[in-house]
Amino acid sequence: MIYRLLTLIYATVKVMLTSRGFSLIEILVAVSIVAIITVLTVPNLRQFNDDQGYKSAVGEFAQEIRKAQVNSQSRVICDPLTNSPSDYWGIRLLNKNRYQLLTHCNVIGSPDLVVVGKVLKSGLMFGSTTPGVNLQCPNGEVDMIFQNQFNITEFEAGCGSKNKLAGERKLVIQVIKGVNPADPVYAEITVESGGAVNVDYNDRGQSLLEITMALGVAAAIIVAITAITIQGLSDSTQAQTQVQATKLAQEGIEQVRSYRNLNTPVCQSGTPITWVGSTNSLFATNTNGICGGTACYYKMGSTACAGSGAKLLNATPTSTSWEAIPVTAPIFYRGIKIEDYVEAGGVRLNQKKVTVTVKWMDNRGDHSSELITILSNY
Repeated sequence: MIYRLLTLIYATVKVMLTSRGFSLIEILVAVSIVAIITVLTVPNLRQFNDDQGYKSAVGEFAQEIRKAQVNSQSRVICDPLTNSPSDYWGIRLLNKNRYQLLTHCNVIGSPDLVVVGKVLKSGLMFGSTTPGVNLQCPNGEVDMIFQNQFNITEFEAGCGSKNKLAGERKLVIQVIKGVNPADPVYAEITVESGGAVNVDYNDRGQSLLEITMALGVAAAIIVAITAITIQGLSDSTQAQTQVQATKLAQEGIEQVRSYRNLNTPVCQSGTPITWVGSTNSLFATNTNGICGGTACYYKMGSTACAGSGAKLLNATPTSTSWEAIPVTAPIFYRGIKIEDYVEAGGVRLNQKKVTVTVKWMDNRGDHSSELITILSNY
């Protein structure tokens, strides 16, 4: 199953990286899926959190019972002010949802001392005890006493008035989830005759189908979040690359304009040629006719004619034909095309159309950024 999940994530990420973006329908479908998953999962998550809180409350109550047992066995002092030893420790259950950790000093006539009083979590209440009483009755109370040992040595229960039950060494306490005595029993806490405290929950747990569905929903959410994150990062990188390519294209435009202003030669057919000042200068000749009737890609500067590939005759960027600009990955290739400016009246020799194209390639394919300007012989 993990292998299939990883395969699904890989396939989704691959599609996201090679895609050109999302259509409106795809976005609406994705939003709908996320909304459906949210509607299905949020209530279950809330129920799960509530259940964990209920279990924590029941566990805390059981822990107080164990604390009374340990304090009784260890004969922890009952009153730090008088340093009096304890005669016993115990737990008192009060009406509905309250309980107390109490102790009794080994002094004749001294009353029980309540060490701490607590309330069950909202939504839980005590039910009945076995043996004993229904704690939902008015003034229902149950006392379980531990005297120098872990098992119950004395047990009292009743509604209004408590009766001592001799010989009882085991107690079962019901905890109800709800607000009515008829609501289902959530847990049973049993204090065994040997002193063990057991907590049994009546929740049925999760079936294999429910667990599988939950894992499927979680996997879908992970895939969606991963794909959206990667798509966002990829789009951000693409945008930064596009800006960088546009800057390089603008740099090429300014370079050509500077050469025009300074009458710096460009390489044409292997020979440096100026912009003005001769009969074969750029502004004095038909540029398109030089490269077989199409516009030429030029290298800038008088030294550009040295070596092979001086005149760039094709529009396919390679390391030998276009200018490679290894700023950062990916490598950019810049081509500068100079051609005649044609209007309705024909070719205007005193004006040239300059097109600077920057191309690059990444995992999405081939890309380009292009800027065009018109230069005049002024």
